[in-house]
Amino acid sequence: MTDLALVLTTLIWGTTFVVVKDALEHISPITFLLLRFGSASIVLFVAALLARARFDRATWRAGWIASVPFFLSFVTQTFGLVWASPATSAFLTGFSVVLVPLFSVVLLGRRIGAWTWTGAICALAGLGALSLRGDWSIGVGELWTIGTAIAVALHILVLERVAPGKSAIALTAVQVLGCAAWSLLFLPLDRLVLGHASGVFDALPPNVLAIVLYMGCGATAITFFLQTWAQGRMPATRVGVLFTLEPVFALLFSLMLGREHFAARAAIGMSLILAGMVLVETLGRRETSAGLERGVATGR
Repeated sequence: MTDLALVLTTLIWGTTFVVVKDALEHISPITFLLLRFGSASIVLFVAALLARARFDRATWRAGWIASVPFFLSFVTQTFGLVWASPATSAFLTGFSVVLVPLFSVVLLGRRIGAWTWTGAICALAGLGALSLRGDWSIGVGELWTIGTAIAVALHILVLERVAPGKSAIALTAVQVLGCAAWSLLFLPLDRLVLGHASGVFDALPPNVLAIVLYMGCGATAITFFLQTWAQGRMPATRVGVLFTLEPVFALLFSLMLGREHFAARAAIGMSLILAGMVLVETLGRRETSAGLERGVATGR
């Protein structure tokens, strides 16, 4: 049942890349995020209050801190989707799986083993194949989305520090509310980056309103609940492997709708990134766990 919950979560996330790209034809990125996180925060706070979750000062502080990289990950991803294809966005975002252990070396002083380095090199080669053009330049959309991978990795490491001892649903609700507040503050970024912006109260086509509700309630509130519920009941290694399905679902969904037209080099790049993600989340994580056990046994 827990596996099914996470597969459903990654399936929903996999569909979002296409639907968000469609929505961005009618609404500018920050305005879209404001509506998405505004609706999601209402759902999450109602759920948290019904669950009698504890909103203490520590939870509010942790949530606002974590909301910064969380918001940056969505800003960069949404702007990236203006130019990048859905599958490219999904696989570049998935590169964050590889960045987490690498950043932990620099920020937390951890050691990582040979398999993690192998997975990182494999994914980095895939990143180059997927992102670099013939003249060795990187497309605007790809550049924004590499920023997404960095922000997602930082968000994971921040949560690792601030989440223990907090109510999961309360902490999530505060983070999402923080993203809504940051979206409101950064509304001028739409015009600065794109040269135009849609107003929050502009009339939107019914399909765009449906996408906003789907992203806010389904792809944010429900999926975060499923993720939190499942991760508390299964090993982290299995969680990581199941999360690698997200870019695969995104690719399949995009191909099914005829939205992907990429060269063989892009397919090779996606395959290398996926292989790197799996290596890091299986052999690399097992290697790290073994190293931690040896460290405890020897007093290091």
